[in-house]
Amino acid sequence: MFKFDNITKLYLTKFFLSLHFIGAVLIPFFMEWGRLTYMQTMLLQSIFVISVTLFEVPTGAVADHYGRRISISIGIIVNILGIIAYTIKPDFFIFVIAEILWALAYALVSGADHALLYDTLKEEKKEKESKKILGKFGSIELIGILIAAPIGSLIAQYFGIVWATKAMIIPFFFSLLISFTIKEPKIKGKENNYFDTLKSGLSYFKNNKKLKILVFDAVSIFSFSLLIIWTYQLLLKDFNIPIGYFGIIHAIAVLFEVIIMNNFDNLEKMFGSKKKYILFSALVVGFSYLLLAFSTSIYLSIPLILIVFGIGITRMTLFTNYLNKFIESHHRATVLSTVSMFAKFGSGLLYPLVGFITENYSLSLTFFSLGILVLISTTFSKVREDMLID
Repeated sequence: MFKFDNITKLYLTKFFLSLHFIGAVLIPFFMEWGRLTYMQTMLLQSIFVISVTLFEVPTGAVADHYGRRISISIGIIVNILGIIAYTIKPDFFIFVIAEILWALAYALVSGADHALLYDTLKEEKKEKESKKILGKFGSIELIGILIAAPIGSLIAQYFGIVWATKAMIIPFFFSLLISFTIKEPKIKGKENNYFDTLKSGLSYFKNNKKLKILVFDAVSIFSFSLLIIWTYQLLLKDFNIPIGYFGIIHAIAVLFEVIIMNNFDNLEKMFGSKKKYILFSALVVGFSYLLLAFSTSIYLSIPLILIVFGIGITRMTLFTNYLNKFIESHHRATVLSTVSMFAKFGSGLLYPLVGFITENYSLSLTFFSLGILVLISTTFSKVREDMLID
C-alpha cells in the first residue's frame, strides 16, 4: 500500500528536483548557445563551487536552526530563479549571476535533505536501515537524471538547447509544492541562536578526528570523479557522436550509478570487507582515467566513462551513511554541509586547471592528470574498517 509519509515526500521532492533536462547537453549549452570557450565554461563552474563554498556552512546552520524543510523549500525557489536567469540571453555575466543563484539553491538543499531524511529514520527508530534508505534516496535522484537526460537531448535537438533548460521549471515547481508538506522531525539540543548553531557545528567537525579522516577519503576521490561530467561530452564530440545520442549515453552512465548505489552491501560482501571495497572503488577510478587518456576507441572509452560515473561518484553516498554515525542530530545539517563544501571546493580548484590543460594541451593530458591525482589521494587514505559503521 502506498504511504505518503515523510520519506516518500522526500523521495518525490528529490526526484522532481533531479529532472535536469540540460544534464546531457551541458557543454553544447555553454559553448554553442552560450557562445563561451571551454575555459570560460570551466571558470563558470569554478565560480559556482566558490559560491557554494561560501554558502554551504551558513545555509547548513540555517537548516539546523530554522528548519530543514524551510531550507529545502527556499532552495527550490532560488533554483527556479537560477533557471530563469540562465535563459535570459547568452551572456557570460548573466551566467555568473545564474551560477551564484544555483549555488545558493544547492547549498540550501544539500545537507538539509540528508539531515531531514536521517532524522526521520532516527525518529522512527530505523537508523540501521540508513545505508539502504540513503542508497535509495541517491538512486531516486539518479533515476530522475536518467529519465531527464534523453528527454533533454531530444528537446535540444528538435526545439533548441535553451529549451532543455527552460523545461526544468515545470518539475522544479512540483518539487516545491511537495516540499511544503514535509514534516520536520523534533531535534533535541538545538542552540538558541543562529550563530551559536554555526559555531557549534563547525567546532564539532573540527574536533572529530574519525569524521575528518572519512571526509578526506570521500571528498578527494569524489572531486576528481565529478570532473567526468565536464569532460566526457568533449570526448563524445571528438568521436563525432551526434548530440541526440548524448542523452542516451548519459542515461546509461546514471543507470550504472543506480545499480552500484543499490548494491553497496553486496559489493562490500563480495570484496570481503567495507575497507577493501573503499580501496577498490578509488583505484578503479584512477586507472580508468589513465586508460581514457590513451584510448582511441569509443567502445573502450564509454565503459571507462561508466566506471568513473558509477563507482567514483557514488562513493559520496556510501560515505554519507558512515559519516552520519559520527554526527549528533542538532549538528547534522551543518556538518554535512561542511562536507559538501569541501567536496565542491576541491572541484572548484580543479575546474580552471582542467579548462587550461584541455584548451591549451589536450583532453588526454587532462584524463591522465586526474588519474594520477586519484591514485596519489588513495595512498593518503587513513580509513579503517572500525570507522565504517552500519
